[in-house]
Amino acid sequence: MKNRFAFMLLLFNLMRGDSIISAQTAIPKEAGKLVIFEIFARTGCGNCKAAASVIRAMIKEYAGQPVLFLEQSADHSLGNRFQRWQKRYNRNDSAALPFTMVDSGQQISCGPMEFKSAFRGIVNDSMARAVPARLTAETRRVGNSFRVFLQLTNQEPNTLTYKEHQPALQIIIYEEAELIFAGYPVKAMVTTEIYQDLRSGVTIPFILETPDLQKLLTRQYKGKIPWERLRVAALADYLPQGQAKAYDLLASCSAPITSHGGEKNRP
Repeated sequence: MKNRFAFMLLLFNLMRGDSIISAQTAIPKEAGKLVIFEIFARTGCGNCKAAASVIRAMIKEYAGQPVLFLEQSADHSLGNRFQRWQKRYNRNDSAALPFTMVDSGQQISCGPMEFKSAFRGIVNDSMARAVPARLTAETRRVGNSFRVFLQLTNQEPNTLTYKEHQPALQIIIYEEAELIFAGYPVKAMVTTEIYQDLRSGVTIPFILETPDLQKLLTRQYKGKIPWERLRVAALADYLPQGQAKAYDLLASCSAPITSHGGEKNRP
């Protein structure tokens, strides 16, 4: 009886549209810099639920613009994204949910607030900011993995080094779907540190590949992966002021999937 009631409540909320948000807007293929708005939330969090309706409205507002809205669990986030938020927060006291950031922590927010003005403010500020590098990417499905081909170009006059700036490159695999808030569309993440010097005007190619997504996600999807709904975004970030300071964005972009299906070893 309890399970039936929970199902009926879920169905009622779906019909009303409460707390339903899309995992992304329609992102232009040649977006240049991609603004990635990241929110870390928890199921049952009242502040997170209050933020959900604001994000739902923003997804419609920014539709067709280079803005991606992604959500992760505050307790079990993938990769190092939440660590980027913590690096910017840089305090010993606790913070209230939800946690949000743009540009790898260049701007963050946390806790209850006037969500609409706060969220729109950091997204608009990010859209207006130039980034010091250029990143392009495309994705090919190889078997049950995504192989992402990236090119990163430092557009600043100064060389960026691993010793001083610790640049890193990341790909984020997420699902394009309607979701209950705290549904967590981010499915996988791959990160590599950039040990090569990023000299001014020089383009460096990279190839990143996911693990076997069929194995990784089979329990979550009960064996059937919705390949047609999976998307890829890429970003590079760094420590512009050294290890004592927070991360900032080098560059970001969508990584459109240009081929599908039974490829095995095609480069």
